[in-house]
Formats: sequence, structure tokens, C-alpha cells
Amino acid sequence: MAGPSPGGLTRIRILSAALLLLVSLIACSQAPQSPVTPGNEPSSGADISDPTKRSEQASGVSSGSQAETAVAKSGGRPPVIEKVTLEPASPVTGEQLRASVHAKDLDGKEIRVLYLWQIDGQAVQESEESVLNSPLHRGAFVEVAVIASNHSASGSPVTVSTLVGNASPAIRFAGQSLGGRNTYQASIEATDPEGDQVEFVLKAGPPGMKIDSATGVIEWLINVEGTGASHEVQIAARDSEGAETLLTYQLKPCMESSDGTVNRASDAASSN
Repeated sequence: MAGPSPGGLTRIRILSAALLLLVSLIACSQAPQSPVTPGNEPSSGADISDPTKRSEQASGVSSGSQAETAVAKSGGRPPVIEKVTLEPASPVTGEQLRASVHAKDLDGKEIRVLYLWQIDGQAVQESEESVLNSPLHRGAFVEVAVIASNHSASGSPVTVSTLVGNASPAIRFAGQSLGGRNTYQASIEATDPEGDQVEFVLKAGPPGMKIDSATGVIEWLINVEGTGASHEVQIAARDSEGAETLLTYQLKPCMESSDGTVNRASDAASSN
């Protein structure tokens, strides 16, 4: 039997080589996978080969959180302002304004308080002094921003404000006398912090007593029924804005004696 021709032998060798390569590829594609056990499950997007990322996943804390960043920058927690009030609560012209602050430090550190004062939107004082040294005037809008800090951190400012009101006039008893024909006279004086015009009003007194609304001069013609008795006199000093201050005193007059000498009225005990 004749053997294969040289050309046919070559084709058989090539075909054998191709079959061998195909078998190798199939064997590689069917290689067994390593078993999946708890703890070595594949990660969904997290690079667990990185030690830093593994530690973050284990702790559950994000190193980029705002709280961690703030503490890292400041080195501690700032004090907490619990309450800020202004005293007096309703200031008027001429009064001194003070800020009262209640604050605590969560770490027990010493607290420093800074006061930033403004009047009608203009900065007038920045210091650790709680009292505003600038004079107050009617209608002014006063605002203070309070910042509490310790040696490592500062808190956010807490702001309070108030409106300055109208001040009442100041009133005083200037003097009294008993003149001829048993006429009683007294002088009342008043000044207004804003310089407003002041009007005097007699609110209580014996029958027949009058007061000059512009000058504050009181006059009363004493009758027999009015002698020997005590009378309460009450005068109001009222400014153009309607604010008023009361002056009250007791009056016990005497009439002329039979020999013509004049008995003076008893000293007035006044109270505002």
C-alpha cells in the first residue's frame, strides 16, 4: 500500500497542530474558579487593597466630614452661647446699655467674649467690654454681635438689637412761699433729655389751685376751709412726645395772723 504523498503529510501535520491548540484553549477556559468564602467577597467599587480605605470602611467614619475638619482646624470645640440680653430691655435717651451673656464651654476651657456694637448700622465699638460707651439718642437702632471663644476655637456670633425710646422729662420742686392776701405760690422746674418743649399739668390739688402750663408756677388763694388741712399736690411734666414725669408733695398752709404777720406754708415733701 502506497504511503501518503509528501504534500498530504504536510497537511496532516498542520491539522494536528490546529487541533492541539484548540484543545489547549478549551482547557484554559474551563479552569476551576477559587471558592468564595465569607470575608473575601469581591468589592463593588471600593479598593480594599488600599490599607487606608480598609481602615475607613472598618471604622465607619469619613475622614472628610465637616465636623472632623472643623475640629482638626481649631483643635477643639468652641463655647456655646446660651442667652444674650440687653439691659435695660427698653432703653431711652441718656441711659447706658449693657449686654448680658450666658455661655458655657463644653471642654471646661476659659471663655473670652467679644462685643461688636453698631448704632444705625455704623460700627461704634469693638471690645471685650459689655457696656456700650456711646451715648444713646431717641430712635436709634442699636445692635450687638457677641462672639464667644476659647484658646483654640471661636463660635458663631449671636446678635441682639433694640430701639432707643423717648425719655421722660426730669422734674423738680424749686420752692414755695405764702404771700399777701394768703396767696400760696410754688415753682416747678423741668428739663427734657431730648430738648423737647415741656408742658406742666396740675393733676391733683386743693380747689382753686392753678398752674401755668409753660412756666410751672403754681398759685392758690387760700380760703378758710383750706387752712389747717393737708392737701396732696400732684404735677406732671409732659414732653411733646407724650412722655411725662409726676411730682407729688403734701401741702398744709396757714393764713395771716391777726397782727398782720404772715405764716409760711409748711415745707413740701416731694416725690417723683
